[in-house]
Amino acid sequence: MEAERSQARGLHDLDGEDHRRVGQDVQLRAEGPVLGRELRDRFAAPPVAGVTEDAQSAPRGLLRQGVGAAAVRRHCKGIDVEKVWSTCRLGRENGVHLEITTLGRGGSDVTAVALASALGAESCEIYTDVPGVFTADPRIVPEARQLSRLSYDEMLEMASSGAVVLQTRSVEYAKFARVRLHVRSTWSDAPGTVVEEAPEMERIRLVTGVTHDLDVARLTIRDLPDVPGIAHRIFSALAARHINVDMIVQTASRGERADISFTVTRSEAGAAEETMREVGREIGGGEVSAAEDVAKVSIVGAGMASSPGVASAMFGALAEAGVNIQMISTSEIKVSCVISAADTAKAVRAVHRAFNLDALR
Repeated sequence: MEAERSQARGLHDLDGEDHRRVGQDVQLRAEGPVLGRELRDRFAAPPVAGVTEDAQSAPRGLLRQGVGAAAVRRHCKGIDVEKVWSTCRLGRENGVHLEITTLGRGGSDVTAVALASALGAESCEIYTDVPGVFTADPRIVPEARQLSRLSYDEMLEMASSGAVVLQTRSVEYAKFARVRLHVRSTWSDAPGTVVEEAPEMERIRLVTGVTHDLDVARLTIRDLPDVPGIAHRIFSALAARHINVDMIVQTASRGERADISFTVTRSEAGAAEETMREVGREIGGGEVSAAEDVAKVSIVGAGMASSPGVASAMFGALAEAGVNIQMISTSEIKVSCVISAADTAKAVRAVHRAFNLDALR
């Protein structure tokens, strides 16, 4: 479910004591006390860099949501501050204050997972604005169900396909470090969604969820010479400009000429189009076109790796809904289709219904 992430929350102490600043509501549960990233300046640390925001603005929003002092304390109590402090090497070094920051822009999720790994925590609870991971965006599919559990691979594919509940890098790191993730709501004690390694015998769900991504642009370069090295010339030029490419399709040869289409984010479409025109002139290519009125709809599920007919069922659902497919790509546990952006909502609903995802838990 797409939602604006609360990357950092400034909280007033609601008892009237000196106000304290805490980071995003993240708890790390170990065998002993609860470990956490709520590092507060009552321990004489300097102002936190990159983690907190103006403490004056957040409490009003929290109080509107019904979060009181008891809820704040429940998230913060029992933190083994000394262990967190020593692991992060907080305080002073050579007379210089060591500030707290996150790993990369908007990197609160991956920072929490890295800290959980460093502390040897058995799980990392990430509190956000949604109660967990859903089978689809509930704003598009009201019947979407919250998932109680899914695998790292499923979450990684969903995150990279448009589900923004968790940052992609955080899931990659959690899988690498074998840190169990627990996505929960800041506003309630709902159980949330657990992300962890799933044993092979438990991978029984054919499709876990349907995702969509509107931040997509499709580019096509036509009439390319069908000779070795052409694809390398095109995509090395894109890589040199740090343009990340997602889906790639090359047509069958027609009279020793071929077309190549690929997708990028909309913000990189202009640079990609300019690069394609430059490369096209060098290699004798034809027309270059770009389209930003497209979207990507994907299905994800660990069970599809060993089950034939999943892609066919998705294509059938889209056809019945009158949705034309422009591009297709697959991985072991994901099938993605590029379609017209105007068809996104009906495509997501049709595919969700085709796989009976409103019955999942």
